[in-house]
Amino acid sequence: MPASILASSSQGPSQGPSQEGYLTPIADLALGSRISLVDIEAQAVVYSLQRKEWPYETQWTLGLPSGAYVGEGTDLVVKWNPEDRTDTFRLTLETFLTTPIIMKDGMNDVWNFEQIYHVLNEQVNFTDGSFTWPVEVIDSREGETYLYTFSTAYDYQNGHYTSYSGTLNFHVQAS
Repeated sequence: MPASILASSSQGPSQGPSQEGYLTPIADLALGSRISLVDIEAQAVVYSLQRKEWPYETQWTLGLPSGAYVGEGTDLVVKWNPEDRTDTFRLTLETFLTTPIIMKDGMNDVWNFEQIYHVLNEQVNFTDGSFTWPVEVIDSREGETYLYTFSTAYDYQNGHYTSYSGTLNFHVQAS
């Protein structure tokens, strides 16, 4: 993500208002600030639309806006355009804090999102066009505090994946 991405912060700008008037450059956030990953993602969309420097949309979609809430027990369908390929891809569910814990490691700030990765399927066929996940709360991670996303890894060569992509983030709401 470009370094110029801006984020809203409960602590506000460390050096006065930013050019946009309400956003703080990430590099200017004070230690201990809590920022929202949804805010960063929203700014990334604005950045990509304004600058047209990198594609934001991926071929894997959920039909949900970023940051949507999905109820536990719902069948959530990841869709993609089926491709005439004989290889497969790995589909992983990730969950992480919406707002990272920022800690000091010597001179550097460390952002801890407390990520958990759960491989849903090691070999999804590109020709399938969709994968259904019955939504469940993972390790009590629900509501506005945690985000979920699906990630994919494909083009397996020499013992390693060489291509990665994923979906927009969403929240899971317990039933």
